Amino acid sequence: MDLQTELLISEARRRTGLDDFGDPWFREPLEVLLRSMREEAALNATGRQIQGERILTGLVNRLRIRDFVNRNPGIRDEPVDVGCVIVGLGRSGSTLLQRLLAAAEGATAVYWWETLNPGPLPGEVPGQAEQRREIARAAVAAMLEAAPDLLSIHPMDAFAADEEVMLLEQSFVSSAPESFMNVPSYARWMEQADQGPAYRELREVLQALTLQDSSRRQKKWILKTPQHLSALPALTEVFPEASIVMPHRDPVQTVVSWCSLVDTLSAPNTDRLDRRCIGAHWSRRLARNLADFMATRDRLGERRFIDIRYAELRSDPVAVGMRVLAVIGLAADSANQARLAAWMAANSRDTRPMHVYAADEFGLSEAELREQFVAYRARHMHEDAH
Repeated sequence: MDLQTELLISEARRRTGLDDFGDPWFREPLEVLLRSMREEAALNATGRQIQGERILTGLVNRLRIRDFVNRNPGIRDEPVDVGCVIVGLGRSGSTLLQRLLAAAEGATAVYWWETLNPGPLPGEVPGQAEQRREIARAAVAAMLEAAPDLLSIHPMDAFAADEEVMLLEQSFVSSAPESFMNVPSYARWMEQADQGPAYRELREVLQALTLQDSSRRQKKWILKTPQHLSALPALTEVFPEASIVMPHRDPVQTVVSWCSLVDTLSAPNTDRLDRRCIGAHWSRRLARNLADFMATRDRLGERRFIDIRYAELRSDPVAVGMRVLAVIGLAADSANQARLAAWMAANSRDTRPMHVYAADEFGLSEAELREQFVAYRARHMHEDAH
C-alpha cells in the first residue's frame, strides 16, 4: 500500500467510478496524516495495508456521499434534531449510555454498519441495505478474529448504535488515527485545527442517513464519541440544539483503560509498539481535552450540560437514562422505562470477558495521573479528588 495522496485519491475514484470529492479543504488534513503515517508510525506491511484501506474507505465514502447529495439536492432541507451528544472520555460508560438512550421511543442513532458505508452502494434499491449490513457483519468478525481482546474492551456489534468518529474519518479530522498508530505530527495538527468543516459534513451525513430512512425525521439523534470532547466549539456551533452529556469517571481509571484499548488496536500495525509512548501521549491529550471541556462549559453556561456520574450509571442505568430523556424532550414515561429496562436485560456486561490492565504497563502511575488531572478531579470528582 503506497501511502501517497494522489495515488489513494486515484484508487478511490477507480473503485467507485466517481470523481467529485466536494470541497477540497479535506486535502490538508489528509496530506498531514499520510505524511505522519509514512515518516513516524513505523507501520509494518499489515499496518500499511490496514491503515491504507481505512484512508481509502474514507475517500470512497466521500465520493459516495457527495454523489448521493448531488442526486438528492433536497437533502439540505432534511431536519437534523440532535437531542444530545455524549462527550465523555473513552471508558466512561458512554457506549452503554448511547445504546441505552437509543433504545427509547423517539430516539435514533448511527449504527455501526452505517458508519462503514453511510452512502448507498451502486445499484442499491432504496430501503434495502442488506449488502452493506453483510459487509459490516463480516468486518466485525474479521476484527474480532485479528484482535480477540477487543470484545473485552468494547462491545462490538455491527447492528448496534455506535460512534460517529468513523464518519468524521472521511473528513480526515478525527482522533481515530492516533488510536491505531503513532502519528505525533498529525496529533499536533489536530490540536490546532478548525474542526468546523468536518462537523458540518457530519451534519450532512446525518441528513443523508435520514433521507435513506424517513422514520428518522421525527426522532432525536443520540450522538457519541470521545472525539467530540476535542471539538466542542465546532460541535456546539453545528448542533446548537443539542444537550451535552458528560459521563464523569475518574481519569485515574479511564486513561489507563483507554491506553489498553489503543495498545490492542495498534498492535497489529507495527513491530515497534511502545506502550510508554502510548501512555505519555494519551495522558497529555486527554488532560488537554478535559481542560478544553471545562473552558467551553464556562463559556456556554451550565444549561447545555447534563452530568452523569459513572458509579450512578453502573448502579442504576435505567434511572440515568430516564433523567436524560426528560431533559432532551423525549418521553420519560413507563413505556420508555420498560424499553430501557428490556435493553439492559438483554445487554449484560456479564456476557463479555473482563478487561484487565495496569498503569505501569504504560509508564504511568496513579499519583502522577491524580496530579495531571487535578483541576478536573477537583471540579467534577469531588469525593475522589483528595
